[in-house]
Amino acid sequence: MADSPSRQAATATGTTPGFPEADEPALDLPRLLLYGSGFYTALLVATYPMTVVKTRMQAAAVPLPVCGAIAQVRSSGWRGLYAGIIPALVGALPARAVYILVLEGVRPDARTVCESAGVHDITAASISNATAGFAAVFASQLTYCPVDVVTQRLMVTDPARGETALTVIRSIVASGWTGLYRGLGVSLAAYLPAGSVWWGAYGGAKAYFARLEASRLHPGAEQTLAAVWAALCTVSATSPLDMLKTRTQLATEGTAPPLAQTAARLYRDEGLRGFYRGFLPRWAHASIWGGAVIALYEQLKRVCVKR
Repeated sequence: MADSPSRQAATATGTTPGFPEADEPALDLPRLLLYGSGFYTALLVATYPMTVVKTRMQAAAVPLPVCGAIAQVRSSGWRGLYAGIIPALVGALPARAVYILVLEGVRPDARTVCESAGVHDITAASISNATAGFAAVFASQLTYCPVDVVTQRLMVTDPARGETALTVIRSIVASGWTGLYRGLGVSLAAYLPAGSVWWGAYGGAKAYFARLEASRLHPGAEQTLAAVWAALCTVSATSPLDMLKTRTQLATEGTAPPLAQTAARLYRDEGLRGFYRGFLPRWAHASIWGGAVIALYEQLKRVCVKR
């Protein structure tokens, strides 16, 4: 079976796939941020309608099927498909920059601490990657949470009302600035472990395909299938928290019920199915996003080596 690009690179350099070694070439972070921001912006625009459909399904007063949500969004034309895209793009740039800077900044320091404690090789790489990923998600969520609150309000508002990001922000801060960080706790609870679930499922799928010598999967097909499986596992694990996050962030100022009360009401009205509203568009989004990121981020790191 042909090796995947990541495994070919590991064989050529003597490193373990996904785990940078201590002598990994230094990265040109300004270039990485520039190229990475362009790529992530294009990917965000391409997949944004899926997020709008998912949010509409989660926010609906009664269960809304995927086709119904799509029809509802399309009835407003392009403005409906891309409601809230401007603040999302503006907020995504600093959040992504913070993510990359923290990820690449914490990882070597964490590895140094591991090696000074006598931990080496794959174990040190695993711990340093996990630590860096945790810190990167935490920092980026602190940066992006206010943007998430504003964009979700715009996603579920009829574009004909002419509401803008500025008017939404004013209505939120009228009850206090803390409204911009509504749902931060459940966001962190959902997204901090999500990276571990995704990478664990992705690595397990890649290892499974590696044993299927008779299948001779094309590297691109192997990577795509592994990303789809990883997305399925991640969305299955985090959808209930994502649903609660959306309901919490969309609650009217001053009337947001406690998280436990929101969960109890949702379970009473719809059972477990209620926690998985928007599952299909979220899975599709995560599959496309994860597959593209894993392929292109590693390529960007090769292009952005300091010369």
